[in-house]
Amino acid sequence: SQDEDIEEAETGVRVGLAVKGMEYDEFDKGDILSNKPIAPTKSISVKVTKSPLVSEIIEKGKRYEIGSNFSYSKATVESVNGDIITLALERAISLEQGDICLMSRDSTPRTFAKAIVVQ
Repeated sequence: SQDEDIEEAETGVRVGLAVKGMEYDEFDKGDILSNKPIAPTKSISVKVTKSPLVSEIIEKGKRYEIGSNFSYSKATVESVNGDIITLALERAISLEQGDICLMSRDSTPRTFAKAIVVQ
């Protein structure tokens, strides 16, 4: 952190990692380091909680952006079942059950909902 080697970082501290046996060009923005494989997916179901400032009706066919864990993708609503929606993602991202995402749109406020991955 800040060009000094440290053994442990507190929450919110930006750090760099030296990973043995891998080169810089083997990582891409949005890659996740994990102790277990998390397969990238192009379809997710999420439980959505909209901001109280938004009257947006989420409907099949609407397009949004979804982001989590420094990964993001444009998404199209495939189905709506109450507060559970299924999204088709343009770009595969690594998400697992329980991950928290932010949903955004073109109109203000851009970030308008929290989504928790249910499947």
